[in-house]
Amino acid sequence: MSALVHDGCAADAVGMTPDHQPGPAGAFTALILAAPGRVELAESRPAAGQTGRNLDRILVHLHRWRPDVFPSQSRLDYVIVNSVSTVLYRAKNGRGMPTDAEVRDMANVGRLRLLLPSDLRHLVAFSDPAATAVGLVGREPVFRAPHPGLQLINRRYFATGATGKLRAEERCRLFARDMLGMPTS
Repeated sequence: MSALVHDGCAADAVGMTPDHQPGPAGAFTALILAAPGRVELAESRPAAGQTGRNLDRILVHLHRWRPDVFPSQSRLDYVIVNSVSTVLYRAKNGRGMPTDAEVRDMANVGRLRLLLPSDLRHLVAFSDPAATAVGLVGREPVFRAPHPGLQLINRRYFATGATGKLRAEERCRLFARDMLGMPTS
Protein backbone atom coordinates (compact mmCIF):
# COMPACT_ATOMS: atom_id res chain seq x y z
CA MET A 1 0.00 0.00 0.00
CA SER A 2 1.27 3.42 -0.89
CA ALA A 3 0.50 6.46 1.23
CA LEU A 4 -0.81 9.59 -0.44
CA VAL A 5 -0.33 12.87 1.35
CA HIS A 6 -2.48 15.85 0.40
CA ASP A 7 -3.78 18.86 2.28
CA GLY A 8 -1.75 17.71 5.28
CA CYS A 9 -3.47 14.30 5.48
CA ALA A 10 -2.28 10.82 4.55
CA ALA A 11 -4.57 8.52 2.57
CA ASP A 12 -4.27 5.01 1.26
CA ALA A 13 -3.91 5.44 -2.51
CA VAL A 14 -4.75 1.83 -3.36
CA GLY A 15 -7.84 1.72 -5.54
CA MET A 16 -8.18 5.49 -5.80
CA THR A 17 -9.10 6.98 -9.19
CA PRO A 18 -10.26 10.45 -10.26
CA ASP A 19 -13.89 9.33 -9.84
CA HIS A 20 -13.68 7.04 -6.79
CA GLN A 21 -12.15 6.84 -3.34
CA PRO A 22 -12.95 3.51 -1.67
CA GLY A 23 -12.69 4.91 1.85
CA PRO A 24 -11.36 3.04 4.87
CA ALA A 25 -12.63 -0.36 5.98
CA GLY A 26 -15.90 0.08 7.81
CA ALA A 27 -16.86 3.36 6.14
CA PHE A 28 -20.64 3.71 6.15
CA THR A 29 -21.18 7.11 4.53
CA ALA A 30 -20.55 7.93 0.87
CA LEU A 31 -20.19 11.43 -0.54
CA ILE A 32 -21.43 11.54 -4.14
CA LEU A 33 -20.21 14.37 -6.37
CA ALA A 34 -20.92 15.26 -10.01
CA ALA A 35 -17.79 14.55 -12.07
CA PRO A 36 -14.03 14.51 -11.75
CA GLY A 37 -12.32 17.60 -13.11
CA ARG A 38 -8.85 18.75 -14.15
CA VAL A 39 -7.32 18.58 -10.66
CA GLU A 40 -8.86 15.16 -9.95
CA LEU A 41 -7.34 13.87 -13.19
CA ALA A 42 -3.91 15.31 -12.34
CA GLU A 43 -3.96 13.89 -8.78
CA SER A 44 -5.84 10.65 -9.61
CA ARG A 45 -8.30 11.05 -6.75
CA PRO A 46 -11.76 12.55 -6.28
CA ALA A 47 -12.51 15.79 -4.43
CA ALA A 48 -9.08 17.21 -5.06
CA GLY A 49 -8.15 20.87 -4.99
CA GLN A 50 -10.57 23.55 -3.82
CA THR A 51 -13.63 21.29 -3.81
CA GLY A 52 -11.83 18.91 -1.44
CA ARG A 53 -10.73 21.74 0.84
CA ASN A 54 -14.31 23.03 0.90
CA LEU A 55 -15.58 19.54 1.71
CA ASP A 56 -13.20 19.29 4.66
CA ARG A 57 -14.35 22.70 5.94
CA ILE A 58 -17.99 21.65 5.53
CA LEU A 59 -17.35 18.28 7.21
CA VAL A 60 -16.06 20.04 10.35
CA HIS A 61 -19.58 21.35 10.92
CA LEU A 62 -21.48 18.31 9.63
CA HIS A 63 -19.45 16.13 12.00
CA ARG A 64 -20.20 18.43 14.94
CA TRP A 65 -23.93 18.58 14.21
CA ARG A 66 -24.57 15.05 12.84
CA PRO A 67 -21.77 12.66 13.91
CA ASP A 68 -24.14 9.71 13.35
CA VAL A 69 -23.94 10.37 9.58
CA PHE A 70 -20.61 12.23 9.39
CA PRO A 71 -18.22 10.38 11.74
CA SER A 72 -15.14 12.34 10.66
CA GLN A 73 -14.04 15.85 9.75
CA SER A 74 -11.85 14.54 6.91
CA ARG A 75 -13.03 13.55 3.43
CA LEU A 76 -10.41 10.79 3.53
CA ASP A 77 -12.62 8.85 5.94
CA TYR A 78 -15.52 8.53 3.47
CA VAL A 79 -16.27 6.66 0.31
CA ILE A 80 -16.34 9.26 -2.48
CA VAL A 81 -17.95 8.54 -5.84
CA ASN A 82 -18.61 10.85 -8.77
CA SER A 83 -21.90 10.44 -10.66
CA VAL A 84 -19.85 9.74 -13.83
CA SER A 85 -16.28 8.67 -14.41
CA THR A 86 -15.77 11.05 -17.35
CA VAL A 87 -13.40 13.92 -16.53
CA LEU A 88 -15.20 17.21 -17.23
CA TYR A 89 -13.86 20.76 -17.09
CA ARG A 90 -14.48 23.89 -19.11
CA ALA A 91 -11.16 24.04 -20.98
CA LYS A 92 -11.58 20.42 -22.14
CA ASN A 93 -15.35 19.91 -22.51
CA GLY A 94 -16.84 23.39 -22.13
CA ARG A 95 -18.66 22.23 -18.98
CA GLY A 96 -18.07 20.80 -15.54
CA MET A 97 -21.35 18.94 -14.99
CA PRO A 98 -22.45 15.70 -16.65
CA THR A 99 -25.65 15.48 -18.65
CA ASP A 100 -28.58 13.45 -17.40
CA ALA A 101 -28.00 10.99 -20.27
CA GLU A 102 -24.37 10.48 -19.19
CA VAL A 103 -25.43 9.72 -15.61
CA ARG A 104 -28.20 7.37 -16.78
CA ASP A 105 -26.01 5.49 -19.30
CA MET A 106 -26.37 1.75 -18.58
CA ALA A 107 -22.61 1.19 -18.25
CA ASN A 108 -22.44 4.07 -15.77
CA VAL A 109 -25.37 2.69 -13.76
CA GLY A 110 -23.48 -0.62 -13.49
CA ARG A 111 -20.40 1.28 -12.26
CA LEU A 112 -22.52 3.11 -9.67
CA ARG A 113 -24.01 -0.16 -8.41
CA LEU A 114 -20.50 -1.56 -7.88
CA LEU A 115 -19.18 1.57 -6.16
CA LEU A 116 -22.24 2.24 -3.96
CA PRO A 117 -23.03 -1.13 -2.36
CA SER A 118 -26.08 -1.55 -0.15
CA ASP A 119 -23.95 -1.82 3.02
CA LEU A 120 -23.28 1.93 2.83
CA ARG A 121 -25.83 3.32 5.29
CA HIS A 122 -25.74 6.96 4.22
CA LEU A 123 -25.47 8.41 0.72
CA VAL A 124 -24.98 12.18 0.57
CA ALA A 125 -25.56 13.85 -2.81
CA PHE A 126 -23.63 17.01 -3.67
CA SER A 127 -25.34 18.14 -6.93
CA ASP A 128 -28.34 17.20 -9.04
CA PRO A 129 -26.35 14.62 -11.05
CA ALA A 130 -25.23 13.09 -7.73
CA ALA A 131 -28.84 12.83 -6.53
CA THR A 132 -29.78 11.17 -9.84
CA ALA A 133 -26.91 8.70 -9.38
CA VAL A 134 -28.15 7.79 -5.90
CA GLY A 135 -31.65 7.22 -7.27
CA LEU A 136 -30.29 4.96 -10.01
CA VAL A 137 -28.96 2.55 -7.38
CA GLY A 138 -32.43 2.46 -5.78
CA ARG A 139 -31.66 4.71 -2.82
CA GLU A 140 -32.53 8.17 -1.56
CA PRO A 141 -29.83 10.58 -0.42
CA VAL A 142 -29.90 11.19 3.34
CA PHE A 143 -28.84 14.78 2.58
CA ARG A 144 -28.75 16.70 -0.67
CA ALA A 145 -26.77 19.86 -1.41
CA PRO A 146 -25.34 21.74 -4.37
CA HIS A 147 -21.83 21.04 -5.60
CA PRO A 148 -19.46 22.48 -2.94
CA GLY A 149 -17.42 24.50 -5.43
CA LEU A 150 -15.83 27.82 -4.58
CA GLN A 151 -17.92 29.90 -7.00
CA LEU A 152 -21.25 28.69 -5.65
CA ILE A 153 -20.20 29.04 -2.02
CA ASN A 154 -18.83 32.56 -2.58
CA ARG A 155 -21.93 33.68 -4.52
CA ARG A 156 -24.48 32.16 -2.15
CA TYR A 157 -23.02 33.00 1.26
CA PHE A 158 -21.95 36.37 2.62
CA ALA A 159 -19.14 36.26 5.18
CA THR A 160 -17.59 38.96 7.35
CA GLY A 161 -14.37 37.28 8.51
CA ALA A 162 -11.25 39.45 8.71
CA THR A 163 -9.20 37.15 6.45
CA GLY A 164 -9.90 35.07 3.37
CA LYS A 165 -9.49 31.89 5.39
CA LEU A 166 -12.01 33.04 8.03
CA ARG A 167 -14.50 34.04 5.32
CA ALA A 168 -14.11 30.64 3.63
CA GLU A 169 -14.68 28.85 6.94
CA GLU A 170 -17.77 30.97 7.66
CA ARG A 171 -19.21 30.33 4.20
CA CYS A 172 -18.68 26.58 4.59
CA ARG A 173 -20.40 26.65 7.99
CA LEU A 174 -23.41 28.35 6.37
CA PHE A 175 -23.38 25.78 3.55
CA ALA A 176 -23.41 22.93 6.12
CA ARG A 177 -26.20 24.61 8.08
CA ASP A 178 -28.35 24.92 4.96
CA MET A 179 -27.52 21.37 3.91
CA LEU A 180 -28.89 20.03 7.21
CA GLY A 181 -31.91 22.35 7.08
CA MET A 182 -30.93 24.08 10.31
CA PRO A 183 -32.51 27.43 11.18
CA THR A 184 -30.59 30.64 10.60
CA SER A 185 -29.03 31.95 13.79
